[in-house]
Amino acid sequence: MHPLTRLIVRCTIAFVLIFITAQLFNRFCFFSYKCHPIYFSKYWPRSEGGESFSIDFEVMNNNSDLQFDALDTRISSVVNRVNTVEFFAKNISKQKIVFRPSLKVEPEIFEKYIKRINCLCSHEYSLAAGQSVKLRMEFFVDPQMVLDETFEDLTGGLNNSSVKISYHIN
Repeated sequence: MHPLTRLIVRCTIAFVLIFITAQLFNRFCFFSYKCHPIYFSKYWPRSEGGESFSIDFEVMNNNSDLQFDALDTRISSVVNRVNTVEFFAKNISKQKIVFRPSLKVEPEIFEKYIKRINCLCSHEYSLAAGQSVKLRMEFFVDPQMVLDETFEDLTGGLNNSSVKISYHIN
């Protein structure tokens, strides 16, 4: 076999093995909540654009032992832009606490277009007494949203729309 052909075959096999291993790792992370998954799509170039819309972030915290706030309460975005929002969590009790935020998107039709790269709802967090941490949510909005007539009818168009993403903690 020609050396160049052999190199191409080896690189292809290595790529396939890395991809399969990453998928297995992602499944493990999803079911165990012990790690952050690897998403290759985060690093692929995207074409951003279209009409901008605002996304509001809200925290509904029912846990009196936890201070949990969004550092950015509103961002402006377009489809396919990777957005990062930071949250601050602090254990204000004298004992260890464990919590898992749950995600809610309004209007509900918009939820299927939020493509989460790193979501707070996919992990369980443990904080020692007095410990604080910054958490990050990363996502992009699927360009298929622009083609959805239901979304257009519901909001009166993207320019007029405001989307609310909230995390609930019990």
